[in-house]
Amino acid sequence: CRLCHEGWMFGLFPTGTRIRCADARTQQVIPELDSYLKLFDYVMIGTIQGCTLPVSRDNDYLREIPRLSRVVYSLGRVQPANEWRMKARDEFPNLDQRAASARAMELALAGDVPLGN
Repeated sequence: CRLCHEGWMFGLFPTGTRIRCADARTQQVIPELDSYLKLFDYVMIGTIQGCTLPVSRDNDYLREIPRLSRVVYSLGRVQPANEWRMKARDEFPNLDQRAASARAMELALAGDVPLGN
C-alpha cells in the first residue's frame, strides 16, 4: 500500500459492488470498509449520480450494454481517516468499530449527514 501514503487517491465503493435495485444486499455498506480506511491517511467521501452501465434484469453481466448518461460526482472534504473513524465510533458507541464505520458511511451516502462530516 505504498501509494496510499504518497498522496494518491483511490476510489472505494463501500458496498463492494454496483447497486442492483432488486437486491437489497448490494445497497448495504460492507463492514470490511473499515479495514480499508485504516490503510489510508485521508478519506474523502463521494457519491456518483448516474449510470453508464445499467445492471441487466437477470444479472447476466455479458448482456449489460453501456449507454450514454449524465453522471454527477459530489465530493466531501478531505479529512484524516483516523479522525473520521473515531467520529464514527463516537456516534455509534453500541457498535464495534467496523459496524460503526459502515453505519456512518451509510448515513453519509444517503445524504443524512454532509459528505465527510
